[in-house]
Amino acid sequence: TTPMFEAAPPNFVTEPLPYFLDTILQAVNGSVFVRQVERGNVVVCFYPRGPADRMQTRAPVSPEKIPIALAHAARVAPMLKSAQAIRVWSGIEGYLPDMLPVMGWSRTQKNLLHAFGFCGHGFQLSPGVGYTLAEMLDEGSARIPIDAFAIDRFEKLQPDEERLTGEFDAALASAAMRPGNLEAARR
Repeated sequence: TTPMFEAAPPNFVTEPLPYFLDTILQAVNGSVFVRQVERGNVVVCFYPRGPADRMQTRAPVSPEKIPIALAHAARVAPMLKSAQAIRVWSGIEGYLPDMLPVMGWSRTQKNLLHAFGFCGHGFQLSPGVGYTLAEMLDEGSARIPIDAFAIDRFEKLQPDEERLTGEFDAALASAAMRPGNLEAARR
């Protein structure tokens, strides 16, 4: 058992705009990511992540977040100042309080290899993770150090308070940092 919790990263897309962006822009503080598709629509991903319900498969985006996100996006890309959001969505992602994934051999089940909790970074890291896991399966261990991702690190886990409070709604961040949540997960 791990102290993994679910959260919903909010996203929206604008109406088609004249093409101006051929790369992904990110605010220095990470609060907003902006990319434009060939048709002209601009996809905006932003913080804070909100609550999600994995049992009901619901990941709502609070309507009051959209104008705030549009303002953040306009700071990164000023041409979005008068853009209109036409669709809003989110998904459910799994996070761990230290914002790192679990990767490595199980400490309780023989021949079980863990790779989860990538906090939405799975697509970015999948080539390296896949290579490392294949190496572990083929050779028994990884050639690179992956101890920081071990599942038993939760015995001494220190939540990443700065990232949790900066990237999640206040209630989610508080719950993820609460020692009781970690203690329950360790039982």
